Amino acid sequence: MEQLRQLASGAQTGSTSVLPAAAHDLSNSVRIIMEYAECLPEIAESFRMHLEEYKQLKNKNSDAPDASKLRKDLTSEFYAIYISAFQNSLFDENIPSILKMFFQFGFVDADLAGQENTCYLYSIVDTYHDLPKKGIYTMYHWLRAIYNGEKSPSITELESSYEKYVQELVSLNKIDQKMAEKMLHDNAQKTMFELNNLFPSVCKITNGHLATYCPILSEHQFVRRPEDILLQAEAIQQNLDQLCTVDYGLFYHDSLTVLCQSENIHDYFHVEIRPDIILTPLVGTRSAMWQAYSGRSQLSPARMMLPIFDLENLQKGIIHMSAEYRWEICKRVQGSHWNDVTEPSLTSLYYDYLQFYKKNSDLSSDAKEKIRSDLSKYKQNFREYFIHDYQIYILSESNASPRLNKVARSILFSQCPFSAAIRDTLSANPLYTDPLHRNYIHCAQRLHQLNNLKVKLENLKQPVSQLLYDEIDYWKK
Repeated sequence: MEQLRQLASGAQTGSTSVLPAAAHDLSNSVRIIMEYAECLPEIAESFRMHLEEYKQLKNKNSDAPDASKLRKDLTSEFYAIYISAFQNSLFDENIPSILKMFFQFGFVDADLAGQENTCYLYSIVDTYHDLPKKGIYTMYHWLRAIYNGEKSPSITELESSYEKYVQELVSLNKIDQKMAEKMLHDNAQKTMFELNNLFPSVCKITNGHLATYCPILSEHQFVRRPEDILLQAEAIQQNLDQLCTVDYGLFYHDSLTVLCQSENIHDYFHVEIRPDIILTPLVGTRSAMWQAYSGRSQLSPARMMLPIFDLENLQKGIIHMSAEYRWEICKRVQGSHWNDVTEPSLTSLYYDYLQFYKKNSDLSSDAKEKIRSDLSKYKQNFREYFIHDYQIYILSESNASPRLNKVARSILFSQCPFSAAIRDTLSANPLYTDPLHRNYIHCAQRLHQLNNLKVKLENLKQPVSQLLYDEIDYWKK
C-alpha cells in the first residue's frame, strides 16, 4: 500500500492538491463502485467473490476450464455493474474520481490493476478528456450522447438497427404499436440498447484476445506503462488529419446540390463526413470499423473503435480502420453492383483483379505467385487483401517507395488518389507516370465541367454558390 500512501501525500503527482482521502478511496474502490451502482446484493457479493478468485489466479490468461468460466462470470457481472452505475451517474453532477476511472478505464481494484498504475490513473482521470466536437468520444461520453439525443444507437453485431429491434418486439407481440412509437423516441431505451449490444461487442473486439477476454483492468495487461499507451484525443485527431492529407477524398461523399431552383441546375458535390471514434475502456490490440454510416443516410459519420489503452501503433490502427471504411462504404453505395466491373468502383475493380489475376497479362509470374500466397494468407478474403494493400499504399507508396504491383497501384490510384503535393513528388518516378496521367485527365475534365457550370450561372445572372467554389477546390487538391 506504499504507493497509495505516497499518492495521498501528493508524492505521485508532485502536488499537495491530491485529496488526503485518495489512498482510502483507492484501497476501497470495489466497495465504492458497488455502493454507487446500487446493484442487487447477490450480484455485488458474487462479483466480489469472483474478483478475489481472479486476483489469486497465477496465470490470468489460463485456458483451463475453471479460469475460462471465471472470466466469463466476471465479464457478465462487470457489464451489469457498469449499466447500473451508468444509470445512476446520469443524475450526478459530481461523479467521484473512482467512478470516472471505472467508466473510462475499466478500473475496479487497485491491487488487480497494480498500485503504480492505479496511482497514475487517479492522478489524471479528472483532467483526461475527449473531443466530442471533433467526433472523438470515451465510451462513457458516447453513451451520454445517446441519452441526450445527440447520437443514435449503433447497429448490432448482426447489423440490426434499433428501429428493427423495436419492430421485432412488435412482431413477437411483446409490445404494441403504441409502445413501439414511444420506444422509438425514448432516449433511455436507446441507451440501454447501446449498452446491451455495442458496448460488450466492441470491448471484446478491441481487446483483441477473444479466448482470454476480461474487461476488468489488470496489471498483467500492461506490457508497457499506462502513460505510454493511453490514447489522447489530440493524437487521434492529428493522425486522422495526417491520413487525410494523403488520401484527401477518404471521408468525402457525393451529395446532390441544387445550384439554381428556377433553372433546375444541380450537380453532385463532395461533402466531408468525418467518422465518430469511440474509445473502449480497456487495454487492447485492435482497432475496428463498426459501421460505415449512421442510420439510413450515407451522409452520416462512420463509427470506429479504439481501445483507450492501445498496445498497437495508433497510426496503423487508424489506417486499418480507414481501409475497412473505404471497402464497406463502397459496397453499400454500389449495392448489388459492388462486384460488377462494368460499373467501376474500388470493390468491383479489386474483386475483378483478385478473381482473375492468373489471366492478367499485366502481372509478372512473380506477382501472380505473391497474390496466390497472400490470398492463401488472408483465406481468400478479398476485403482483408485490400486492407493490406491500402496500408502499403498509404505508408509506402505515398512516400515514393513502390511495393505494390502495377495493377493494384493503378486501382488504388484511381479510387483513392493522393493529394496534389504527393502527386507532384511522385511525378519524377516513371512507375507512376500512367496513373498520374489518368488522374490528371480525370481532374481536368471535371474542373472543365465545373467551370462551365459557373459560367452558365453567371450568364443567367444567378448567384454562384460557395459550394461550387468548394467543389472546384476539391478537384484541385
